[in-house]
Amino acid sequence: RWRAVRVLFVQDYGINESLALCDLSALLRDRGHRTELLLTAEERDLDGAVRRFDPDLVIVPVGIMAHRWAAEITARLRALVRCPIAIGGLTPTFYPELLLHTDADVAIVGEAEYAALELVEAIRDGGPLDDVPNVAVRDAGAPDGLRRNAPRPLIADLDELPPPDRELYY
Repeated sequence: RWRAVRVLFVQDYGINESLALCDLSALLRDRGHRTELLLTAEERDLDGAVRRFDPDLVIVPVGIMAHRWAAEITARLRALVRCPIAIGGLTPTFYPELLLHTDADVAIVGEAEYAALELVEAIRDGGPLDDVPNVAVRDAGAPDGLRRNAPRPLIADLDELPPPDRELYY
């Protein structure tokens, strides 16, 4: 049975609108899912806002030099939600081992649009999250404790994506 998945993006601050989050939100909304963005630096009651939205998936973008913030916010979110938490962005793409230092469940590595959509579809359908391309997951049997799934091909035609969802920030 089809149902909309609620995806919550949690970003540190909104000084620079993230085109990546706008693109992700647009694709997910285009497929019928709900998205919302919370900026931790501006949200007066972050815990209450997270609980009110009641997400099925939380995605935390992690920029350069934000690894400490990522560890702190994923720990805070883990205490609030039972749903999967994903980290993505520049730092997890170049340093997926960051996953091992956070309370996140998966790291999205590289282009996130279709990886995030596939995670959302797995949540909707009750399927596994750990075999999605462009995702890294914890693996106690791996030498460094991390399994990096195969990369998916880059999006050849960016025009296949819907226009960015800039309303996410407003």
